[in-house]
Amino acid sequence: MALDDIFRALEEQADAECDAILAAARDQASTIAGEAEARADEVRRAKVEVSERAARAVAAQRLNAARLDARKLVAGVKDRAIRAAFDGAEERFETLRSDRDYSDVFSSLAAEALSGVDGEVQVRVSEEDVALARKALGALGAKAEVVGDLETAGGLVVVANAGTLFRKNTVEDRIARLRDGGQSAVAGILLS
Repeated sequence: MALDDIFRALEEQADAECDAILAAARDQASTIAGEAEARADEVRRAKVEVSERAARAVAAQRLNAARLDARKLVAGVKDRAIRAAFDGAEERFETLRSDRDYSDVFSSLAAEALSGVDGEVQVRVSEEDVALARKALGALGAKAEVVGDLETAGGLVVVANAGTLFRKNTVEDRIARLRDGGQSAVAGILLS
């Protein structure tokens, strides 16, 4: 019996050692699984952050493109409105001289064009405006030769200082300057 007791003691000792080894292995496996889970969480968070950054970048890019398209659309509408307004003004040139306010408009254009001009002056107007030009010059106290050789819907050109001073103040020139300003404003909207 003593041999049976030795075998039993060895078996019990082997079982105890196996249980200890298994317990240590379970603890080690649990630790490894915990570390793997923590690492997997880090990887998932990093991938989510990268995906969120990429999504934000795409969204910002799309938003900027939409804003630019909207600005172009608004600028196009404004440009068409500006062109329509100027086209309407140019159509009105045909009847400008018959307008009851044309005399006042002509006088204002003449006063502006003659401002600060001295010496020998020539005022060039349309044949239809010769009498009106003489009347406006008389009211301004200006002495100038009036020549009716200008093709214009209204207004005048002042030539002074032996041709070195040349001021165009016709309605066509005024509209052209306003048109350029309107197009500059549209361009400013597009670039802002």
